Amino acid sequence: MKDLPVGTNSFSKIIEDGHIYVDKTKYLYNIIKKKLPHFLSRPRRFGKSLLLDTLKEIFLGHRNLFEGLYIYDQPYDWEPHPVIHLDMSTIDYSSPEELNISLLSDLRTFAKKENFDIADNKPVDFFKRLLEDLSAMYGEKRVVVLIDEYDAPILRNIPNSGLAEDIRDALKLFYSVLKSKEALLRFIFITGITRFTKTSIFSDLNNLRDITLHPKYPNVCGFTIDEFDAHFQEHMEDALEPLIKRKSLALGSSVDDLRAKLLEWYDGYSWDGTTKVLNPWSVLNFFDLQKFDNFWFESGTPKFLVDLIKERKMTLDLFDNDSTIITNSLNNVDIDNFEPIPVMFQAGYLTVDQIENEEYLLVLPNLEVKSSLFSNLLSLKTSFKTISKLKAHAEVLHKALSQKNARDIETSFGKFLSSVSLQLHNPKESYYQTLFMFAMTLVNQSVKVEEASGEGFLDASVDIPGIGVFIIEMKYLKAKDQDTEDIVTDDKVTKGKVTKVIMTEEEINDELNKLTLEALRQIDEKNYADKYCTPGKKVYKMALVVYKRTTVKAVIKEIKE
Repeated sequence: MKDLPVGTNSFSKIIEDGHIYVDKTKYLYNIIKKKLPHFLSRPRRFGKSLLLDTLKEIFLGHRNLFEGLYIYDQPYDWEPHPVIHLDMSTIDYSSPEELNISLLSDLRTFAKKENFDIADNKPVDFFKRLLEDLSAMYGEKRVVVLIDEYDAPILRNIPNSGLAEDIRDALKLFYSVLKSKEALLRFIFITGITRFTKTSIFSDLNNLRDITLHPKYPNVCGFTIDEFDAHFQEHMEDALEPLIKRKSLALGSSVDDLRAKLLEWYDGYSWDGTTKVLNPWSVLNFFDLQKFDNFWFESGTPKFLVDLIKERKMTLDLFDNDSTIITNSLNNVDIDNFEPIPVMFQAGYLTVDQIENEEYLLVLPNLEVKSSLFSNLLSLKTSFKTISKLKAHAEVLHKALSQKNARDIETSFGKFLSSVSLQLHNPKESYYQTLFMFAMTLVNQSVKVEEASGEGFLDASVDIPGIGVFIIEMKYLKAKDQDTEDIVTDDKVTKGKVTKVIMTEEEINDELNKLTLEALRQIDEKNYADKYCTPGKKVYKMALVVYKRTTVKAVIKEIKE
């Protein structure tokens, strides 16, 4: 069993140490044949740095490292080129002055390794001279420039738009060298999270080829399911028993069960609406620690996104239906008008589910992102203590669901709802549907919402290993309002006001029972359960009705084959 390449982006180290390497050189070979400057946007912790380091080894001519990989047998000349590899995530971004000092320091460090003595004290002039000296040292060979996380200094200053623009302008001047010294350059590859509309890296470079949404490169980063199966089978077998002992998997679970849960947690990213890839950072950390956790969110969430969520006061309502449609606005982001949906797509919180007539249907990609995002949204309005309380109620709810105990479901879900801040409350069915989904994700239980099944879309389905599938139809009972011009109360006439009619407890119970029966009947009439009714699989239909935020009515019935 090969070791996991955890904690390294060095291609040579991964190969020389015999670690797992998922071969992406087919895509790199096709890219470098074009000899055009390329740009790729992907979320953090998604393999961009390893991709650039692999390109570096190709252009340095280290063919021996690529034996057994796609590019090894291709008609490539392996002629060494000088390579400048800049990681902008390590640059000081506190001010334009500090940015220039930090850039100059990195360039000087590189020049020292090449035994160059360059006297220039401005990053732009130093960069020009460095390109000239490198080309001359390699016998007038053209230079390869690789820039990782080009936008990091800008993104870290997004809350201060004035400083972000100053940083952008400083970078604009620095990147302009790539245009002025174009004749000395063999290849340019730039990565980042966002694509800013006004950043000169996109306006000054001739023929910049943006492959972010290119149909030939949807899986240039990340692991496809086929790649995952080919490289991680032994690691799945190794992790199975520890996960069963920790009760992360049901007793008697197979490798196939583990694979299915892994895909629910970490798969689902797509840039073309067809090809799905797993998050490499999460997969590697899962196998390293042998547990399900929100690995990517903890290390891959940029601070600017958290700040944006707070600034725009985004709530659970935005994700009521688990999707949103936007048009022609996935790539470009403007510092002056930081729209949340394109930013959340570029940062990895939303992904492409379908593309039709220039419209993108975006969804939350997987359980890790759903759980992390909902926790983050709720934390803006609630304390850490409240989040802990919500998780405790969610654990009781999940146990009650596993035991098919309707009364405990009513109590625990009611307590869960009452713990959510009133500031988030939205009196409609989709709000409670979203909170139910969040309760399940808090306890690492996959839940599907608004899923096409039978003759419609069921509200939610929960598949609990070893227990069965629960087909859930949710209803919201609105308090009855009386809206008339003249309302008589205790022989008094109130003009032009709305008076709520308070239902008696008996009337409330009658209405709850009616909606419960309606929900169960809808499951039957729409044939929601048909796709789940397979031999040996237990399937249950459940009605879940909410009244006035915290009153819950639940009924569970087994669907007989």
